[in-house]
Amino acid sequence: MTGETRTGRSLKTLLMVCVLVAVHILLVFTARWISGHWLLFIFFFFSLVILPGYLASSILFPRARIYYTLLSSLVLGTAQIFILLVIFSVLDLDIYYLSLLVPVLTLSLAFYLYRGSFSGFDLPQNKPLSPTVIMIMLAVVILISVLTLGIGDALFYTGDAQDHMAYIRAITWSHRAFPEQFIYQDGGQLTKDIRRGLMHSVWGTVNLLTCKTDVSEVWPLISWIGSLFLLLAIFCLGMQLFGSQAISILGVVLYIFFFQRGLAGHHMITAAYGFYFGKIYLYAFMVFAVLYIRDRRPGSILMASAASFGAIGTHVSYMMIIPFFVFSLIIAELLRTDGKSRLPILARTVPRLAGAILSINLPYLLIRYIRDFHPANEIHTHVHGMLFLTDDLAVLNPFLFYQADGALMAVSLAAIFLLWKKSREDVDLRLLLVLAAGFFI
Repeated sequence: MTGETRTGRSLKTLLMVCVLVAVHILLVFTARWISGHWLLFIFFFFSLVILPGYLASSILFPRARIYYTLLSSLVLGTAQIFILLVIFSVLDLDIYYLSLLVPVLTLSLAFYLYRGSFSGFDLPQNKPLSPTVIMIMLAVVILISVLTLGIGDALFYTGDAQDHMAYIRAITWSHRAFPEQFIYQDGGQLTKDIRRGLMHSVWGTVNLLTCKTDVSEVWPLISWIGSLFLLLAIFCLGMQLFGSQAISILGVVLYIFFFQRGLAGHHMITAAYGFYFGKIYLYAFMVFAVLYIRDRRPGSILMASAASFGAIGTHVSYMMIIPFFVFSLIIAELLRTDGKSRLPILARTVPRLAGAILSINLPYLLIRYIRDFHPANEIHTHVHGMLFLTDDLAVLNPFLFYQADGALMAVSLAAIFLLWKKSREDVDLRLLLVLAAGFFI
């Protein structure tokens, strides 16, 4: 792309962003008189998260294909609004004013994209999509739309949907990232349950700007957004590891129809749940963590750290899962390299990646632990998924585990033994087998 072409595109982007920001400001002050809850919710999510994320992604990866750009837009947009929500929470500020602050940041990014001289980074496996893959993706979008928007969440009494919706509604009417009153009146740490993360705060902020308090109406939209971005993250991970659109789209199909009992497991419909939504950022983290371990570029480590914050900020349990993946990735890389190449990995790559992840996540985790963690939660007392051998000794319940992931688990376990020898010649296959082996261990 020539300098004149890029400048021309950046000018068009700047003008378009100015129009979108003007529409955003107009809707902020007129939403109460507009009845389209779904349209308002989608637009405010776009203007608060996706638009600033897209501009940041265009600065970092100006030559990225659409699938990488969309995933990076979500990751970077989520990171910026998470940081703002943490600041607003600490200072006890009204999250309504994010609707005025984010547009300022958005315009700043658009102006830098127009006038800045940074050339950005290139992404490997940055291939155009074939017509066949585009058609399959459109079919997937239609299927997910039918499942999430047409069928929707049945709201089983054994599920967590009602709890999530009620908490998002509390954020909506309280104008606070972590409200003081929910279930309990002035419940303190019990109200600010550490498992309810920043993504709840994002949805509450978006819903607040629609001037509607009902969350059940837009709950299917959250699952729709979560399902589509989750499948996009799986596709991008497949492209990064194998450079094959066929393998990437096969991964998407396997996830839809076989993961956790396939369509019978309702995992697309419940993608709005914090843990499931957090998997988007986990897979995005894997994409860019693998890239950084191999190319050690600043753009890769920035994206990996932002994705880790997206995952941990969405659900705190990822503070244990992400270190596991980092450890497995490092082991796989050490197995791949010879003795002389291992020292730089241990001396530079690992400390830098760990430091980046800690620097962006530790302040949030410390704030939540000190202020919001209550080990004796009086509402959630049931231990999930454990088989108690004695009163004090428990293991993961293998029956529940097999019921959820039996078919894919059997395939992955067999693959470790059948493909290990072949993986000596395939770096990416060895990486996946190490991850699978670490999971079972």
